[in-house]
Amino acid sequence: MRSNISEVKINQKYGECLNLIVSKDMDYVVREIINVKDQSGDTPLHYATRLWSQDTVGLLLKKGAKFLIKNNHNEVAMKHITPETLESYLNEQCLDSEGKLNSKGFCISANYNFLLPPDGQQQVSEMEALWNMSQSNEHQRLLKHPIIGLFLWMKWNRIKKFYFINLVLYILFTLVLTCYIFHRYGGISDKTCEVAPLTEWKATYAFYWLTVIFTLPIVVRECLQVYIMTSDYCKHPENYLEILLILDTVALLVYGWFGCHIYVQRHLATVAILLSWWEAVTMIGRNPAMGTFTSYVTMYYRVAKTFFWFLAW
Repeated sequence: MRSNISEVKINQKYGECLNLIVSKDMDYVVREIINVKDQSGDTPLHYATRLWSQDTVGLLLKKGAKFLIKNNHNEVAMKHITPETLESYLNEQCLDSEGKLNSKGFCISANYNFLLPPDGQQQVSEMEALWNMSQSNEHQRLLKHPIIGLFLWMKWNRIKKFYFINLVLYILFTLVLTCYIFHRYGGISDKTCEVAPLTEWKATYAFYWLTVIFTLPIVVRECLQVYIMTSDYCKHPENYLEILLILDTVALLVYGWFGCHIYVQRHLATVAILLSWWEAVTMIGRNPAMGTFTSYVTMYYRVAKTFFWFLAW
């Protein structure tokens, strides 16, 4: 009983000290040190989420604590913050309005400082921070919050032209590769190894060189991704399948000549068609405008992943 009473008194004293530290007189000093890391990479917010109440966590957030900073174990403080606390923070600290609601001069401004790293710390992508939020089942609904939804909308408007350029180039690559494969290997015996007259190969030669031309942008894209974000690139299995597709397509184009090694080339062609259309469907399904189709693609891959691990086990 005495132990419980002493713990309550100690907690009360800690609470009084905290209130003194975060008072207005100490505001400037607090904002300078509130995101400083210790030897474990933990910030005051990391400790508050583990040891203190959500009210204390909310108080630190109001003083500028960043909830998306990673410690040495790649853990973010957001993991232990309730969605209700974060939603309250976004509503109160990240939204501001000016003017009267019914007047023409009324405007709403959004503050995205919580996505920026503290001064002196390594710059990280703000999308990586939101990715961490999307990986938490409890916090996923916050991605629909007006603050975050507006940010994602602005990001999409900045990159959508590159998305559509990439999508168009890849669809053309897939169509040309498919036409080349069906035109070249359709109805051809596995045992043939004779070069037909040039008059019979004009269309095949055309599709061959078109495939070469449209393969080059795909190779350049993957090389840029590896150069710019090597560590993140290696984390996604999808990238390995894209590399496999490129290697398979190159092997299909350079292995032997027309009419030679037809048996091996047919197997290479089968893999190329499977991987190219798999990637095309995935890219189309990522378009937010596709709506229901996007949901179907997501469901398909989740079910396929489950079956894959089931059969592998």
